[in-house]
Amino acid sequence: MNFLKKKKILLVVTGGIASYKSLDLIRRLQEMDVDIECILTKNVEKFVNILSFESLLGKKTHSNLFSLDEENNMSHIKLANNCDAILIAPCTANFLSKMANGSADDLATNVLLASNKLKIVAPAMNTLMWTNKIVKKNLTSLKKLDVHVLSPQTGKLACGTKGSGKLMEISEIVDELNFIFSPKILNGLKAIVTAGPSLEKIDPVRFISNFSTGRQGYEIANSLSAFGAKTILISGPTNIEAAKNVEVIEVM
Repeated sequence: MNFLKKKKILLVVTGGIASYKSLDLIRRLQEMDVDIECILTKNVEKFVNILSFESLLGKKTHSNLFSLDEENNMSHIKLANNCDAILIAPCTANFLSKMANGSADDLATNVLLASNKLKIVAPAMNTLMWTNKIVKKNLTSLKKLDVHVLSPQTGKLACGTKGSGKLMEISEIVDELNFIFSPKILNGLKAIVTAGPSLEKIDPVRFISNFSTGRQGYEIANSLSAFGAKTILISGPTNIEAAKNVEVIEVM
């Protein structure tokens, strides 16, 4: 189910090696019928041409707090209020620090301070930076302020090493956003769903099974979870992945 349709997302892109992935994020959000405004911090253009963003968006991006045209229109106040959520992806360690400490030295940080909208960050950085105690302290501070953190994944990083700090997969970011915006009408409820084929042994070499794909059961479990229910999915052998918030118990 698409809970992002017609939502207004203000995307803040910070300058790091993962900045180029935000182009794919924009495309995926557009496919979900999301209205996107985009703020680029000053270092983004060192990694990605601004024209790429504007061509994909079909509109101008925002970057300069002191642009005469934008400041005359109080751009940072309008951007702060005219959205349903602010998504910072990718979010560098430097920008995390600015957010946690209330810095307001550019357009993006001014917008964040002026906005009472939902805020979501998707960090991306080197493993040693991600595990640094100062970064963890900043993350804890942001979580206490009800900022949603889409934690990075483990994988091969730009520096050539393998470890945590890789930007969450774009498809998973979109799924997380969809989950965040879903109405939690089933909060406090627990649901158990069964899905997929079952195998019952007849003797040591034979068994009885069925042709169930499990698709319907998985979709039901995903929907229950999206609406806030704590969902357990008991599944026979399938090649389907359940939503991140669904607890899967695999059986034969």
